Amino acid sequence: MQYQLVCNLRKYSATVMLPEFYLANVNAAQQLDYLNKRVTAITIANYPSVQKDYQNILDTAEALQLDYLEEKFSKNPKKKNSLEDLMKIEAIKNLLLTHFDKNIHQLLLQMQKQQIPLVLNVSKDHSITDCLCHFESEVLLPNLFFKKEQEGMTYQLRLWCRDKLLTLSQEAMLPLTNEPAWVLWKNKIMQVAHINGKMLKPFLDKDLVFVRKSMVKEYFEKFILKIATKVHLETEGFEVVTHRALDTPILDMEENFMDKSLGISLRFKYQNAHFAWYQKQQKHTRLAFQDEEVTVHLTIRDLGAEGRLLQIVKELGLEVGSGNLFQLPPSENQNPYSLIEWLITHKKQLESAGFSVKLPNIQNKIIALDPFFTNLSAQANNDWFDIHGEVTVGETIIPFAKLFPYIKQQNPFYPLENGTFFIIPATWMNRFLGLASHGKKSGQQVQLHKSLFTVLNELDDIKIVTPMGESTAETIEYQPSSRLKAQLRPYQLEGVKWLIQHYLQGFGACLADDMGLGKTLQTIATLLYIKENSILPTLPTQEKQATQLNIFDQSYENDHYQGLKALIILPASLVFNWEKELKTFAPHLIILKYIGSKRKLHQKLLTRFDVVLTTYQTALKDKEILTKYHFQCIVLDESQHIKNKSSQVFKAIDELQATFKISLSGTPIENSLSDLWAQMQFINPNLLSSFSFFQSHFITPIQKQGDELKKAELRNIVQPFLLRRTKAEVAKDLPPLSMQIFFSEMSDRQSDLYEREKSAIRNHLLDNFQASNFTYQSLVLQSLTKLRLLANHPILSIPNFEGNSGKYDDVLHQLDIIRKSGHKVLIFSNFTKYLALFEQHFIEQHFSYCKLTGKDSLDQRKRTIDQFQNDDAISAFLISMKAGGTGLNLTAADYVYILDPWWNPNVEEQAIARAHRIGQTMPVFATKFIAKDSIEEKILTLQEFKRQLAADIMATSGELNFRRDDIEYLLN
Repeated sequence: MQYQLVCNLRKYSATVMLPEFYLANVNAAQQLDYLNKRVTAITIANYPSVQKDYQNILDTAEALQLDYLEEKFSKNPKKKNSLEDLMKIEAIKNLLLTHFDKNIHQLLLQMQKQQIPLVLNVSKDHSITDCLCHFESEVLLPNLFFKKEQEGMTYQLRLWCRDKLLTLSQEAMLPLTNEPAWVLWKNKIMQVAHINGKMLKPFLDKDLVFVRKSMVKEYFEKFILKIATKVHLETEGFEVVTHRALDTPILDMEENFMDKSLGISLRFKYQNAHFAWYQKQQKHTRLAFQDEEVTVHLTIRDLGAEGRLLQIVKELGLEVGSGNLFQLPPSENQNPYSLIEWLITHKKQLESAGFSVKLPNIQNKIIALDPFFTNLSAQANNDWFDIHGEVTVGETIIPFAKLFPYIKQQNPFYPLENGTFFIIPATWMNRFLGLASHGKKSGQQVQLHKSLFTVLNELDDIKIVTPMGESTAETIEYQPSSRLKAQLRPYQLEGVKWLIQHYLQGFGACLADDMGLGKTLQTIATLLYIKENSILPTLPTQEKQATQLNIFDQSYENDHYQGLKALIILPASLVFNWEKELKTFAPHLIILKYIGSKRKLHQKLLTRFDVVLTTYQTALKDKEILTKYHFQCIVLDESQHIKNKSSQVFKAIDELQATFKISLSGTPIENSLSDLWAQMQFINPNLLSSFSFFQSHFITPIQKQGDELKKAELRNIVQPFLLRRTKAEVAKDLPPLSMQIFFSEMSDRQSDLYEREKSAIRNHLLDNFQASNFTYQSLVLQSLTKLRLLANHPILSIPNFEGNSGKYDDVLHQLDIIRKSGHKVLIFSNFTKYLALFEQHFIEQHFSYCKLTGKDSLDQRKRTIDQFQNDDAISAFLISMKAGGTGLNLTAADYVYILDPWWNPNVEEQAIARAHRIGQTMPVFATKFIAKDSIEEKILTLQEFKRQLAADIMATSGELNFRRDDIEYLLN
């Protein structure tokens, strides 16, 4: 049933009408027929479908209900008087009438806004179709006419409605309120401007009112003077003094009450009147009294002079906006205070043309309109830039540093000593925000750390040669060392130059190339440059093959030999890979694997090695030992291991000292922007200030609000220290990669099991939803994992399951084709017991295979990888995602199978990069196997959502914190 609220204005007495509200039915023809159910502010709750639309109106109407009025205005609260009795007491009657006017006016305004129809004195069983009254936006304008007679004067009041002059006695008009005046006329509810309802009443039944001569002055003073300047007034027989000279055009700033925008009003001041530029009224009448005589002062507008002044305003760039205020064109109105800057620019020109320009009052602040300019300079001083500058506003000189707190807080109102306010231009608020946010105030100047030079590069006002401007990767003269046993590809040569540039300038660097593009080789080439160009003792003439040193090999203890002192920290699974790469590309470097129980035998001699390889966990355990050394270089491989700034690993590594720091990662920002802070804090401490500042200044605006300006600011700061090339950019150096998704149909029994389990999980999780409960979140993950296992093969969660799995059968079929065609394939899964199913199949079929899980020792990993790379009889390599997703070089494979998707797409991309990397000569084919109509399809969709922020600032928000709508989506 559709309802429409209708107000029934019921006449209580000759001077009082009280509103009642009804819900009227809306029939099939969208018309109202009868008043149906009476409602109040309380009973409207019984109709929730319309409550939100009408609650505010009914709340206002409560102050006009009979019970409320009798209780409010009765002197004795315990004994209420009737409204009829209250109206007999003159003092209370006046209070009541004022109360009626005020509240009915507010009620009518709300009804007008929502177009609520009104009826008069209609009974509940009477049709309202033909007696509905509706609101008109048109306001009636009074027209007063006075004619001097021998015995006094006649007075006539009529109302303008558009271009028609209404005579009240002929129009059956009914006043509804006194002040302000609302009337009912021909089923239209309208306001009357400037006058009250009492002034209308004498003219409802006659055209003219006669005023005796002795009463003329009193009548004018009592009824007419207050409104004479507001209404159209005509006279006949009175002395008239005419004024035509335009005095001053006045420009004033105003707020448009409709959309809260700023605009400039233009008024023309004459001797006895003001006219808004858009007013149609061409005359103004003022009355003056001399004894008993009335003199009429008539002001007639000089439209020619006004037109010329109006043209000046338009020629200076303003146009008419809403509310008849002048505004800048949309293309130039770029910020809330653009008009202030327009006034400052054109103030002198306007005043020369005769305009009076008022100082704007914005938020109760008087705004200065003085011209302003800046004078800034910066000087490099060790690790800092000292920025000096002044802002001149009229006669006032302000140290530029004093504006910084206002710019940082995005508060444009800067108080001047004379009590006015200088509005900091919006261009300054944006351009200097980085400087204000990242600089620190020091007396009358600002200091900015040298690593934040890009903040200065953005400012044309400051001319300075920045450190990064002194040399670039393009200008560095670098030739790979003759001892480097590798041919650098063009993009790798570029990367090495980029790293050397940062080393020379004293900055750390993050090499974030896509997986498989040779970050290890680029780092080794850079370490060779540093060794050969640092002030170190001469290398031994005979090259020494790198090896694992031990207490029986004392050659590195010779006092004359000083090593490079490079510490490389990496996951345990990559130690042998780095050792192999160092042996291959720089065999003369002396290296130490600082791992295992015997590592501390070498702890006093770490500086005698060129390269020390250790793991993140070892670095944490031996923090007190490693912090005693100042290394020439520290390299973090798979540096996302320090992404958690609260972890003990991050805290330990952050304390290590080095001249040059490098972080290597294909996914430097794996889960959130906080990862980026941790990376930058390691390579260039305090580049992004404290984490609390970084969170409020960048994380919240970017990840919660999608703030594009903050994204740009952050990119600008970190870009010089982060180099990322994707495989797509260097495609010519890699064979093609083909990606496909293979959708598998679940078997009938598998599908039935899956749907039953999904339904049970969905009901349980949603009925017991607890967003911030860790146990609940763990239960969500466990439940979703069970569904993922069912999608792979039901036997993984139901050991006695007898039946097939669609996906498992599809994968076996594809593997059989690959084996018979002589190719090699990497098979990744997040579940080791799923890999075990395939392993069992290989054993039963007598197929050769390799397997790698997190339980393998380093030596086992090394032997397994070498076996797969070199033995042509082995076609399949089973790898758990966590154990083999990063750091492995498996270019013997040209096929990669992802058996089940993970929430973060980076994990899968890293797995694929084990085969699609530098050294691969064959095209690589990667396939994701997805169980159709399962949670795996939903995970694919979520992966796409995670890519957008990564494209903006290499970041995603991927924490497994499930909201209710996430659960509903995944289990729908």
